[in-house]
Amino acid sequence: MESYLKIQRQTRQEEPTEMSTKKTLHSGFAKSALVNTTTVVATSNEDGSPNMATIAWCMPCNASPVYIAIAVSNGHLTNENIKRSKVFSVNVGNLEQMKAVNAVGIVSGRKDPGKNIAFKTVNGANGAPIVAELPINMECKLVNHITNPTNTVFIGEVTLLSVDDDKVAGPNIDITRINPLLFTFGKVDGQGSAYAQLGPVVGVPWAQDPAEKLAERQAKE
Repeated sequence: MESYLKIQRQTRQEEPTEMSTKKTLHSGFAKSALVNTTTVVATSNEDGSPNMATIAWCMPCNASPVYIAIAVSNGHLTNENIKRSKVFSVNVGNLEQMKAVNAVGIVSGRKDPGKNIAFKTVNGANGAPIVAELPINMECKLVNHITNPTNTVFIGEVTLLSVDDDKVAGPNIDITRINPLLFTFGKVDGQGSAYAQLGPVVGVPWAQDPAEKLAERQAKE
């Protein structure tokens, strides 16, 4: 891999290519460049009732133990619940449940606790509710949080991962069977701030030629 990268660097130096014209945008549009998996984060209110929020800003941030980071608006009830209980669950939304996933993100649980009837929850092993109707459930315990001007980043260790039986292939998750609901602030087919779904596989990561490696794999199938 190192020699391959060296060759690529030499090629770029020897054969400079014409750069496309760049346009400077407001920095606020930087978030439009990233596509996120839409999740439902479930927490417990002070009275023990469940609260759910649609969170698209979610990502793994440590390999072992596995940590998941979520960014939650500072005024949201979810933010308050996580700080108090130190536990939460991250539940992966899918295309089939788009309407319900969207519903729990439209209004705050402070204003309309009834929004939480969009999903039924069950108590997880760590005390946080999980949305069993969604295909992937990650139970997390809080290990750290970073308070930013508009959002707090909560980092949770995944203590238990549950996946629907028919969405598992061998020891791993078959993401195509999940059909995850994707979210972007950018434009997709002319639509801004859109939900979208996965397209076809186009390459194999960490290969010298991702497309060629995929073709080799497919030829063996």
